[in-house]
Amino acid sequence: MRLERLANRAPAAPALHGHSEADVVIIGAGYTGFAAASAWQQARPEDRIKILEADRVGEGSPGRNSGFMLEIALANDARPEELERMEKLNALSRQTMALLRERVERFGIDCQLERSGTYRAARSAIGQRALNQYEAFLKAAGLSYQRLNGSQLAERIGTRYYTQGIYSPDCYLVQPAALIVGLADSLEAGIELHEHSPATQIVPDGKKWRVTTPEGEVTAGQVILANNAFSRALGADPSRLTAIYTYAAITEPLPEPERQRIAATTWGCSPHTA
Repeated sequence: MRLERLANRAPAAPALHGHSEADVVIIGAGYTGFAAASAWQQARPEDRIKILEADRVGEGSPGRNSGFMLEIALANDARPEELERMEKLNALSRQTMALLRERVERFGIDCQLERSGTYRAARSAIGQRALNQYEAFLKAAGLSYQRLNGSQLAERIGTRYYTQGIYSPDCYLVQPAALIVGLADSLEAGIELHEHSPATQIVPDGKKWRVTTPEGEVTAGQVILANNAFSRALGADPSRLTAIYTYAAITEPLPEPERQRIAATTWGCSPHTA
């Protein structure tokens, strides 16, 4: 799915209006929210499931990120106790990616999902030490990787800015906005999505919970907070959560000769340039 198709997508799902009831309400229509909804629907297909999204699906971080989908942890700690924990996390990540890829293929979601691997690159001495630490973790964990000098890296990514790097095959790249919109479009029957419906309050209502939005409210037996750091405003522990914003630049579409020079194949690079 190209960006122009995203701009011309279908109208938004209706906002929540008036009073309604559900078995479970999920706050946040991102990857966590959609995964929770699908898992709940599979376990309890008769339940009424509502997802509340403050904006339009894809307008937040699920659609505005760099598109890296890692199958392994970005851990730099090679201690034995950490390796055991990371091995479990890596197994969960691989399982999640397998399920996601199956869903993309089953519903024909056009999101340019490709297992292209990822590069980590360094220029300074600090960055090189970080690479060495990461290599020690990969080696101790028995994970596949390639260590590259500056020339080898330049051949692959088209720049000599970096002096060395590491390539790991355990990563997918994706057009994230296209993916999250495609996941919204492929929600199972019984899952009701409401866009432009920010949850402003969650309060007990007898043995249930009442979730309020600017134009409505919904009562449910269970509520799942799937809106990351923004759950602070809804009662999650504010001492443990904070919102972090990152920024990126995007170019105009590159002329074909230039694209072939620096991106003949799909790749992503996470720099260590400090």
